[in-house]
Amino acid sequence: MRFSMSNDNGSVKEWLTYFDDQNCRRDQLIEIYGNDQDLICERIKDYKHILKLHHETYGTRDRVVIARSPGRINLMGKHIDHQGGHVNVMAINKEILLVASAREDDEIHMVNTDPAFPNRSFHISQCFENQPPKDWFSYIKSDFVKESFKGCFGDWVHYVKGVILRLQTEFSDRKLCGMNMAFSGNIPISAGLSGSSALVVSTLEAYSSLNQLDLTKKRSVELCGEGEWYVGLNNGFSDPAAMKYAQRGHMVKLSFRPFVYEKTFAFPEEYKIVVADSYVKANKTGNAKDTYNQRVATYGMGMLLLSELFPEYMKRFSCLRDIQSDSLGMSTQDIYRMLAALPEQISIEQLYKQYPREKHENLRKLLKTHNPFPIYFVRGVMLYGIAECRRARLCSDLIEQNRMEEFGEWMTISHDGDRVCKTDDQGNRVPYNNDWSAGMLY
Repeated sequence: MRFSMSNDNGSVKEWLTYFDDQNCRRDQLIEIYGNDQDLICERIKDYKHILKLHHETYGTRDRVVIARSPGRINLMGKHIDHQGGHVNVMAINKEILLVASAREDDEIHMVNTDPAFPNRSFHISQCFENQPPKDWFSYIKSDFVKESFKGCFGDWVHYVKGVILRLQTEFSDRKLCGMNMAFSGNIPISAGLSGSSALVVSTLEAYSSLNQLDLTKKRSVELCGEGEWYVGLNNGFSDPAAMKYAQRGHMVKLSFRPFVYEKTFAFPEEYKIVVADSYVKANKTGNAKDTYNQRVATYGMGMLLLSELFPEYMKRFSCLRDIQSDSLGMSTQDIYRMLAALPEQISIEQLYKQYPREKHENLRKLLKTHNPFPIYFVRGVMLYGIAECRRARLCSDLIEQNRMEEFGEWMTISHDGDRVCKTDDQGNRVPYNNDWSAGMLY
């Protein structure tokens, strides 16, 4: 969201005065953070700190906008948005803050209160070979873009750059302005709370305000998601959607392919969500990015194989989400039979042998998204995805009916299905092995 005061936006001095005035800030801050005076005082300090950083860095008297985006947790619907599934998400009280002002040129300058994020800058026009491309999706796969990542893959500048370039492509009939940006944040880094998406969403909020871009909430979500594809992730739109539709004390239910906001519903007041930081990093760069994209590709492989093995069933379905026991006369046993027909694991060589030669291009497209793995666990991924799609579709009913113990059991099943390690009796981390055998299915 964009923070506003009575005269919309103003200079750094006016904003500092605003945050010093109890009457001006009270209602809006309580709406965002709740009536937690300690938290509000902490956030005011951060707002004032970042405003001063912007002034010290850029020395401008121009008007500035303040944008914020919270981190998020996903209580049900993990890694299935790109498969058309539902997600059930909540915002948390950790956030990214951005103070930004417009420039007369097309340069983007970035500073951060955290020294772990070095100062960065780039020219929008230099990120395109001649002019903004007509096809964003071809552009982000081009050699020109790949070359720009050499030596700096994983740098925080790419998340900001991706959404700004996506907006310039969307509004290719006009030249968007540059921007002076100062960031601050308290979302733990690489902790699975979508700090990178919060960076993207806050950038879009500020940039669309400074350029007076007319965007619906839905289109903003889509552009943020497509902007993140710039860094090479084949993710869906659930993270920016969670941030754009968030409401304090409530969960948001969203569905995808196509993206639809379904509803906002209250989380029971007598329960609290505790978010614990394991200090295990989940950085989606390098090998971790390959692992993420490999999972998405494995879903694609499973759908291709099922289309060959069960063409009569699969021609009814547009995506994984549709493979459910209440869909078009399909029974639970039918689904188990389909899953049992898939290989537990398969190599690329075996995959090409099983899939018709005339359709190999479909496999090549999937493999281009990541550095190929020696083995793909197709059956387990498909089993988890189908089950998670069903849990995510139905879990809002449990919460609204206050069946929280049952919901907790579903959460445990969901986590175990996506788990890669566990702790043994001595406290050591060991691999977590799920049983995907045909015997387990039957």
